[in-house]
Amino acid sequence: MALFYAWDQTIVFQSVTSSAVISRGAAGEFVITPASNGQFAIIQYLNQIQARKILNNDIAVNVSALTNQVGGVKATVSLWYTKAGSLPNVAPGTYDSLVLTLDANGHPATFNGTWIEVPLVNLPAATFTIGVSANTNFNDYPFTGWSLAGNADADLATFFAIVVGTGTVNAIQTLNINSVGMCPGDVATIPAPQTFDQVLHECQHFYEKSYDTTAKPGTIELNSQIIFDQTYNYLSTNFYGYAAPFGAVFNTIKRAIPVVTLYSPNLLNTPNSVHATMYANGADNADGDVTLSTYWTPLASGTKGFSYKPISAANIVTSTALASTVPASCIIAFHFTADARLGIV
Repeated sequence: MALFYAWDQTIVFQSVTSSAVISRGAAGEFVITPASNGQFAIIQYLNQIQARKILNNDIAVNVSALTNQVGGVKATVSLWYTKAGSLPNVAPGTYDSLVLTLDANGHPATFNGTWIEVPLVNLPAATFTIGVSANTNFNDYPFTGWSLAGNADADLATFFAIVVGTGTVNAIQTLNINSVGMCPGDVATIPAPQTFDQVLHECQHFYEKSYDTTAKPGTIELNSQIIFDQTYNYLSTNFYGYAAPFGAVFNTIKRAIPVVTLYSPNLLNTPNSVHATMYANGADNADGDVTLSTYWTPLASGTKGFSYKPISAANIVTSTALASTVPASCIIAFHFTADARLGIV
């Protein structure tokens, strides 16, 4: 079994470890391509405020999907809530989510944590077969009838989850999920189109990076790096740069205080580092990567930003054999990630 955040706020459960490639299709859809036969579930959590608003209404869900697997793929939509104080830990090393195992139709069979299923009132499980499409149009599978309205638990839920689980998807076949739309009421619809900025803003409530859109955190990437002035002085024939306070403001308020990780833009996969540079006489005279914790410690961290303060009197960079009259400056450069994803923080 394996589990990971694959896309936006979407968690993917696999019954066979590392058995699939997750990619974006030509229409922008979510594509699962197994390397070996296995079952899958896509899971999304919502926090307490959203959970209680949802559970105090009747609920409808529409799945828009297709497959190239002959005979189709069995699938089940199910809705869940918990009254627990925390979610299963999705982070590497644990990889837990609501789903521990699935039955043959993709309905969660065993669980991590204590979960209660939202009932489909007087209706059977929302099980269906994702079929092929002769013209590549996505098939719509609408379901209505979930309701917890009037139940005291609607105002006691701490988290909500929607799960779309599958039966066996055969190796090298594809499962293409265009959308999963959930809405209040009795009419299941596809989600309304959103602009890139709208989607990004919603995602950044949970996770943000300073890197350019296509750049993976931890890569060598100078574009969009954040730069802060540091202090310096002149002694004998050298300019010395020293740590000074710095911080950053997030583009979007986070759902909780996030885990902040800094990266030097010049290093590959080396977290908690920054790049220091001493400019002298209008040129880069000396630079190097330094370990963040050697010179700074967190000053404050919140849902709107973070800051660091210096803890060392040692110099972080030195420019040698220069006159005191030479124009000089010292900076640090870095990228950051801020992770407040449900199940991580």
